[in-house]
Amino acid sequence: MIQGSKPAELHFVSFAVVEWVDGFTKREYRNIFVDSIKFCQENKGLLVHGWCLMSNHAHMISSARNHDSSDIICDFKKFTSRQIVNAIIDCKYENRKDWILEIFRKEEAANSRDREYQFWRQDNQPKELYSPKFNFNC
Repeated sequence: MIQGSKPAELHFVSFAVVEWVDGFTKREYRNIFVDSIKFCQENKGLLVHGWCLMSNHAHMISSARNHDSSDIICDFKKFTSRQIVNAIIDCKYENRKDWILEIFRKEEAANSRDREYQFWRQDNQPKELYSPKFNFNC
């Protein structure tokens, strides 16, 4: 969450694919995102008030039943990252596979984590909706 924000409030969160790669061009990849939202709603207490998925990023207005959605969003990003990368690797008709995976591999190497690929940028840009600092010109 944002420093100084109230975790129980509604937050506007942006998720972007590293290097703005079009990671949601195939239905299978979009379905992973949508199914993961549904899972978090049903099992983790995520309250989604609106969302929009584009080819290389997503926006969500969310809160949580437990008053803190930060752990849920973190789990959501980890899960979707792994699942989408695996779907790209397994996709027989992904003609951009080598190019995409090389970008994800380089991004992960630059961040020196223990994964092989990084799908999401690390910044969510969460903004508390009821804050005077909130600005839709994100």
